[in-house]
Amino acid sequence: MIPAALPKPTRRLIFQTKHKQTLLDNPQTATLGGEEIPLQWIERRTEIPAKRKLVKEAITLMSQSKDAGDWANLPALLHGLQTCSASPPKAVLVEFIVRKAVAAGQVGVILMCLTSHRTTDLTLARYPAITRLLAPAVHSTALAGEWSEEALHKALTKARTLGLLLEDPSHQSPPASNLPDPRKDPALIGVFLSLSAAHTHLFPSASPASSSRPTVAAYTTRLLANLGPLVQPLSFAPPTHGPVWEMLESVPIWQGLALAQKVLGVECPEREKVESIVADYGAALSNLAAALEARGGGEGTYGGEALKVWQGALRV
Repeated sequence: MIPAALPKPTRRLIFQTKHKQTLLDNPQTATLGGEEIPLQWIERRTEIPAKRKLVKEAITLMSQSKDAGDWANLPALLHGLQTCSASPPKAVLVEFIVRKAVAAGQVGVILMCLTSHRTTDLTLARYPAITRLLAPAVHSTALAGEWSEEALHKALTKARTLGLLLEDPSHQSPPASNLPDPRKDPALIGVFLSLSAAHTHLFPSASPASSSRPTVAAYTTRLLANLGPLVQPLSFAPPTHGPVWEMLESVPIWQGLALAQKVLGVECPEREKVESIVADYGAALSNLAAALEARGGGEGTYGGEALKVWQGALRV
């Protein structure tokens, strides 16, 4: 619990020395997360742990809990951190929080925190790594649901929310910063294309406006315009440590363009170029998957997670 998130009268009770005996004689509680928590006097000079350590411990407890509802407390936790800090949390702490939330399937909670950035201090401009962490997680929402209509709808809803956040000036870096615009990132556009094309291909009669043929064509054109040197895939050698970004970010590009070919047919923009990219990416991803399998990418490892993305991709 971060005391700074409590109302001022409650903070006075737990911090001021004159109230120490009062709390012992007349126990009181505060409501947090729908639960009544007993208040106890705190010696603020010696008994308050470092904020970063406290938050990491709270996030670890959330990730270990069997109750997914515990993650609903994250916005309040971040607000408490904002209240008791002179500056926003460091990037390394925010990335730790987002990674844990993504691993727990709580992409929606992170999007909620970003939407409430005025009380959580989380913006995509301040922490650009969030976009990179969220994009594959949004795509995997559909994969985890075996590309069912419901799973695709959930993934498209999250993708739409992420896209709207990126259009919000509060989440955009100032032009003078010279930082790359994430809206032009092929990996992100690939996620939007892949989900839209998958819904249009699998459920043509139920496709919403965000996954119609014109939308698929628009995302295809946008992706081709921003691929740049990525038109030819990288060598896709497995990294020695950390996430296999080449797999996580390239599978949506490959799947999206492959499905665009199927959905759009002769109307597919730059058909020959798309056909070449799909073939090149497919071969490179197959080689990367073989290398990961040879290295023994098991369940719960970075390699295992990357293989799951490749093996669960739609093939047409």
